[in-house]
Amino acid sequence: MDEIHTGALSRAGARVDHLYHALVRRRFARVVRALGAYTEPGCVILDIGANHGRFAKHLAGLHAGECRVFAFEPLEYNRSVLRLAVGRRANVTIVPLALSTEAGQTELFIPYKKASKRFTHGSAHLGDRDSGVAFGTRTAPDVCRAVIDTVRLDDWASEQKLERLDLMKIDVEGAEPLVIEGGLESIGRFRPVIYAELIPGMPERVGRRVEDVIEPLLGLGYEMHASDEHGGVSATLDAWTEGVRDYLFVHPSRG
Repeated sequence: MDEIHTGALSRAGARVDHLYHALVRRRFARVVRALGAYTEPGCVILDIGANHGRFAKHLAGLHAGECRVFAFEPLEYNRSVLRLAVGRRANVTIVPLALSTEAGQTELFIPYKKASKRFTHGSAHLGDRDSGVAFGTRTAPDVCRAVIDTVRLDDWASEQKLERLDLMKIDVEGAEPLVIEGGLESIGRFRPVIYAELIPGMPERVGRRVEDVIEPLLGLGYEMHASDEHGGVSATLDAWTEGVRDYLFVHPSRG
């Protein structure tokens, strides 16, 4: 079988896998239920880095759907799966933007395997274009580039005339500090609960560190906890902890 057909079959198989996980699997259901305890009917939720919708579909069901979810996903392929995952839920709005420190356009790096032409869309990330060739993954060492649109959270919240913001889930493959930096005014005003993935080495792609998420939030009075896959949280932490990927930031005013 020639390389073109092999690549096409590989991509088709990947899409079937993505659809299965987005539509059928319930991996994040328990985490979302736990996060729901910090919210109430009428809440506003941002799913930042919505990917294929595995979080968004559960977030949309909180409080019997009496919530509003904005799912930020800049990559068209991911949005095509995301739209199917959330279906006809009227309380979900898909936003085709990446949150960053400024409005405009930038390049997103998408790891892929040259031999199979199979892309790892879930690991797509921002970074320094001069270092892009080193931005693949262990199983998909090469990268291609896509141009995406960006906006600051503060600007977007102003344009939307948000009157509340209750929960933010952030998983943007190392660009988490850019989201926080571009949204500090809104975060300080609304004090949403923030659930974020923080992995040292990944923010360095955009010239930041995990501390560039932690320090501004602690400076706003937030308390930080390690979170597990069941939604359980640790006692209060004051620094990143070895072996922990997911963190929950809760302002005491939410208590």
